[in-house]
Amino acid sequence: MAVGVVIAAVVSGCSDGSTAPPIGERRAPQSPVSDLIVHDGDAVEVTGQVIAAPGDAVVFCPPVASTADPQLSVLRPGKSPSPVRPPAPTCPAALAVTLTGVDLDRLSSPVSVDGTRAGRATLRGIWHGRSIDVTEQAEPKQATPHPDGVPCPAPAGGWKADDGNTVRTRNALASYVRARPERFADIRAGYPDTTSSGNVSVMVVPVVSGELDSTQRELEAVYEGNLCVTRGVLSIAEAQRLAERVGALNNNGANFISGVALDTPNGRVVVALFMVTEHLHEQFVAIGLEKLELNPVVRPVR
Repeated sequence: MAVGVVIAAVVSGCSDGSTAPPIGERRAPQSPVSDLIVHDGDAVEVTGQVIAAPGDAVVFCPPVASTADPQLSVLRPGKSPSPVRPPAPTCPAALAVTLTGVDLDRLSSPVSVDGTRAGRATLRGIWHGRSIDVTEQAEPKQATPHPDGVPCPAPAGGWKADDGNTVRTRNALASYVRARPERFADIRAGYPDTTSSGNVSVMVVPVVSGELDSTQRELEAVYEGNLCVTRGVLSIAEAQRLAERVGALNNNGANFISGVALDTPNGRVVVALFMVTEHLHEQFVAIGLEKLELNPVVRPVR
């Protein structure tokens, strides 16, 4: 099965003899990136859907960001309305990871359709080729939201409350910035801590090329709302070039790179992928690891 690339903006002891934190207390993402490489026999952690079909092995199905080829049917816990009945959940063979040691009765958001059981969990275990021997199971971890604060001080008089023209003028600002992709990184909306009445949003505009004060005045002629003009790292154009190079790696289906997006605050291209291998790591080094943030589904536990 072809996996499309979307471009947008379990054990208590480890293989190296160190002690891993319990599930729910994992340390910050490993650094350097080489620590994300998975080898056979490593302790790993995954979060996602577990599927147990009658007569088949229990599998973990990694999430895949693909609009053209959805990974599986979306199921809700509980009974489906009659007469519509959802199909039994399935996982493409190219993505499925065989599991041993999973307690199906402990899965979160459980569903059962025609004898097939499914649910979500965070699992730790030992990686063997395309399987995980599960030794620890917990509620699925929730993704950590990106900060949406504002890196600029409030102007004299404070931030202005949004008005009825905010969306229209914000779109005009976005169009202006994206028409100059070598000068700017992509913009985002920030939300400052404020005691002002009404909703208050600030458009954060990272400038990669050019002087900040003059750019602030230039953008104020385009956007009358709250502006935070700050120094950017990776321009829209360079991020797109990097994203295309990363996406090209997925010509080898074993890579399973499912998404590429720009992390505006950190100035990096975020790569969602199945797992970091030695070969894939070498390819990322050639592209420029300092400009990439890897977010693999299968992560070693150090």
